[in-house]
Amino acid sequence: MRRVNPSVYTKNYYLTDCNGYREFKKSWGKVLEPRLERIVKEIPIKKGVKVLDIGCGRGELSFWAANHGSQVVGIDYSVQAIKLALQAKKKQSFTIQKRVSFLQMDAKKINFSKNCFDVVFLVEILEHLYPEEQKLIFKQILKVLKPDGFIFIHTSPSR
Repeated sequence: MRRVNPSVYTKNYYLTDCNGYREFKKSWGKVLEPRLERIVKEIPIKKGVKVLDIGCGRGELSFWAANHGSQVVGIDYSVQAIKLALQAKKKQSFTIQKRVSFLQMDAKKINFSKNCFDVVFLVEILEHLYPEEQKLIFKQILKVLKPDGFIFIHTSPSR
């Protein structure tokens, strides 16, 4: 199956090219860049929900959800993304650290129990995937999302 090699998502990419890198470098994910600030205003997050953040990158959205009382698991297939997210996690408050975990995982092979998440974030991810990958990921999401749960999707234009 076609896929973008995760090795293209390097530490350098996340710290010099990926949107929000300036804010991340200054705040370790505590301050969202303006585009993400606008996006999170649309997310109806509630305290106590369990969130899966697919393609979590450096973890900013995961930290935001944890700051709003959610228990969050961020996954990314990029080893470098997870390394940065774990590094940033150490800079967060103890409360946020307890509410967030990060795992290196391919979203096409999600390894969680059935119906275990209330919310799934798919923010700025679909444009990085081939159509056949998108189909597999949505099947995985339907497996882990609770029947009354919701998916929050946001995409950006891309080449």
